[in-house]
Amino acid sequence: MIPFAVLALILQAQPSAAPSPAAPSPKATPAAVASPVIVRPSVEPPTPPPSPEVVFGLVRKTTAFSPDSGRTALRATPTAPARIPGIEDKGYFVEIQWTDKAGATQSGVAVLAHATVLEVPWIVKPEAGEWGLVQVMEGKKVPAVVDELKRTRIAANEAMAVTDLRTLMTGQTLIMGLTNGVYGEFRCMNRPSDCIKDIPEEQMLEKSYLAIERNGYRRKFHGGEKVTDNPRAKGAAFVKTYAFTAVPIVPGETGVRGFCGDHTGRVCVKTDGGEPAVTGGSCANPCTELKSESK
Repeated sequence: MIPFAVLALILQAQPSAAPSPAAPSPKATPAAVASPVIVRPSVEPPTPPPSPEVVFGLVRKTTAFSPDSGRTALRATPTAPARIPGIEDKGYFVEIQWTDKAGATQSGVAVLAHATVLEVPWIVKPEAGEWGLVQVMEGKKVPAVVDELKRTRIAANEAMAVTDLRTLMTGQTLIMGLTNGVYGEFRCMNRPSDCIKDIPEEQMLEKSYLAIERNGYRRKFHGGEKVTDNPRAKGAAFVKTYAFTAVPIVPGETGVRGFCGDHTGRVCVKTDGGEPAVTGGSCANPCTELKSESK
């Protein structure tokens, strides 16, 4: 596994199978689920990867590569530096080699970030130069590290997509309690008072929850049969049923599975990443329910 210090550079939290958020309330706004990527470049111009001399200088400042460590002949491998996903050209994986006390060649991956990148768990801070060292992963190769990171990010994106679905579904349950048993349009979930008469003008869900694209997934609201004669309606039509779908923006890269959650409380999963079918504002059958995975 990639050390936590490195994952902290890329991800805010480790993913879980299918987290269930606390119910939103018209009087209490839930904390928004943040993007898996926490570090962002503060400047935009392209930054080339650090030179081998810069990499070696940073690595030698660590205890593991100090002059008395017995490790010599630090050198770069022919493998090109790989950009760290999420921080564009402000972070790189650089493969290095060295000779140990026994004279054997060892290899690893140095993880570096630019000085303009924020919230980095440095082990060597960029005090004078542009680059700092985040970690040295011994016995690793760049392709394997990138692949492991990709899998971790996909799992995080999927977990967040499910969390968002459950949050939206909980919000619809609250709306149903205010509308005599029907559900609201997608936009009503930000400020229900925009759609429902005689309730406080308070925020239920932050607008970020209503984004079409979020955390590597593209979401869509599917309303069922409209209800046009509800006395609580204010500038919006209610629906008898609803479903939310979430599919990877780039299948295989930002996520692997597609999800559908509806008014019945179930979350269905489609393993090929496609959009689950929706019929009449409900996830279509057959439905492979996500809850079966965590039993």
